Amino acid sequence: MTERDAIHNANQREPRLGGHKRIGLPGSEPSLGAQAAVVHMMELLDHEDSAIRHRALFGLAQLGSEAAVSGLLTVVRDPRYNRRFRVRAAKALTHFDRSPDVLKQLLSIAIIDISDDVRRAVAEAIAALDNPLLGDLLAGWMRRSNEATRLAAMNVLGQSRHEWAFPLLIEALRDGSRDIRRLAAIALGEFGDVRAVDPLLSAFGDQDAGIRHEAYLALTKIGSRRAVEPLIAQLADPATRFYAIAALGYLGDSRAVEPLMWLYESDGGRLRPAIAGALGRIGDASAVDLLIDNLFDPDEIVRHASATALGQIGDERAIGPLIALLRQDQDEFVRDRVRDALLELGSEAVAEAASALLSDEDRQTRSDAVWVLGQLGDHRAIEALTEFLKSPVEYIRRSAAVTLAEMGAVQALPAMIDALEYYYRDRSNAFEIAAAIGSLGEPAIDPLLLALTDENMQMRRLAASSLGHIADDRVVGPLLRATHDAHWLVREAAVGGLLGRQEQRVLVTALHALGDERDRVRQQAVLLLGQFLPQGADQRARILDALGERLKADESVDVRREAARSLGYIGVVEAIPLLVAALDDEGGIVVDRVCDAAANALERIGTPEALAALADWQDWQTE
Repeated sequence: MTERDAIHNANQREPRLGGHKRIGLPGSEPSLGAQAAVVHMMELLDHEDSAIRHRALFGLAQLGSEAAVSGLLTVVRDPRYNRRFRVRAAKALTHFDRSPDVLKQLLSIAIIDISDDVRRAVAEAIAALDNPLLGDLLAGWMRRSNEATRLAAMNVLGQSRHEWAFPLLIEALRDGSRDIRRLAAIALGEFGDVRAVDPLLSAFGDQDAGIRHEAYLALTKIGSRRAVEPLIAQLADPATRFYAIAALGYLGDSRAVEPLMWLYESDGGRLRPAIAGALGRIGDASAVDLLIDNLFDPDEIVRHASATALGQIGDERAIGPLIALLRQDQDEFVRDRVRDALLELGSEAVAEAASALLSDEDRQTRSDAVWVLGQLGDHRAIEALTEFLKSPVEYIRRSAAVTLAEMGAVQALPAMIDALEYYYRDRSNAFEIAAAIGSLGEPAIDPLLLALTDENMQMRRLAASSLGHIADDRVVGPLLRATHDAHWLVREAAVGGLLGRQEQRVLVTALHALGDERDRVRQQAVLLLGQFLPQGADQRARILDALGERLKADESVDVRREAARSLGYIGVVEAIPLLVAALDDEGGIVVDRVCDAAANALERIGTPEALAALADWQDWQTE
């Protein structure tokens, strides 16, 4: 019997329950043919070809006989096999075999195996099983005196969301190990059961601040109103007060407002920012007066927290005090938050109050007012924002252009085009301004087409980039012509501007650009081909051939890597052999090699053939 015959026979055996036949059921004794196949596949597990080893393992998993279980356990336990191979064997066992002995052995591997990856993967696989027997087995491990052993068992327990795990997690919350208590608190939060509220509240008294923090986070995830009164009681204890304040804020129950306000006024101390934050999240208007009073506190953190809370509550009584704070506060951290709070209030009253500041004698106050009005879409900001386009400060120019575009201020287009010309050397901000101009759509086309003929290369480049943001057929022809510009930076921007367009002439241009002398132009062409939707088999073949050639032979690692990604986006089976061939290409930095891009593309395609090739490559990588 050949390797292929043995594996084929295993895959053609009798039907399996749930995708795999379970052992230990009447009539499940293996046939002589199955036994022979198991013996042969066990031999193939040591074959020099990783593809044959992988398929033999798959065949064992599908057989589901007692002999196959023994073989799979041998693979899982044997550190001579690479970790991916051992993990696959363990997952196969959990799929079709849940007998006590197998679970016991798998749990032992999840706790004491020398490989971190194997322990983690096996733990994840068995924790997903809804089998009370696992609870009994884990309880035994959790009673061991060795902390490292208990911690490893806790890593299994913490991943389970089945009922048998809940009492063990509650018990683990009282373990002598801080690491185990911390993991138990995290797991109880993920479990989401209201029965955990009281034990988690008790953990607020833990001596370790990390445990108290995790208990608080767990309570916020559970979100039970049952926790509100006990948390209010915790406000009296200085040791647990901070976490009680935070938890009450996230629970958002108005019963906590009065106790929090009392604590703020009587004994808030350094906790006042936390209390203000909790009051803001609860959102009860009865806290507005207290928060307004504290907008002018000497502590900038208190002012910031109070402004934040007032924005969250959304009561218009806060508008006047917030405007007053904006005019006088010198702390930029606080002013930023005041502006955000005014936007959250977002009413006509805010726009009126902000417009009154446009004539303020303080330059920063005027700028803040313009920013607020612009974000609110108020036309009174347009003139001032247009002036800001001339600012020597980069981020002010960028913010002004983006805000004007968001407002649809077509009347500011000439000034925005001028800003491109004046500040084209400021590359990152100039491209953001170009994108903002493009977002204005059809009105921007004519000024940009004129800029595309400018003698200044940078202006042509920015115009091409901006036109790329406009979904209008009139821009396609000029962009196609710009792909032949004398300067490669303009060609790069023009090819990039054609992304998303599906005309035949765009495809012809992309194929031509693959021969450009500059790798960044070729890279844009590869991207363009990757998003192109071919019409018919001939067009698809042209695209695949072109990308395959770039993947195989381009001198630039970036182009080869982008070609692999584009083949993955296209996602057809004809791309698989091209990508498999690229799995040997280790060009690029360690974290971003061509072979890694090819592997990701195979995973994206996701057919059995692609995934098998990917698995073989991954096995080879770990050997």
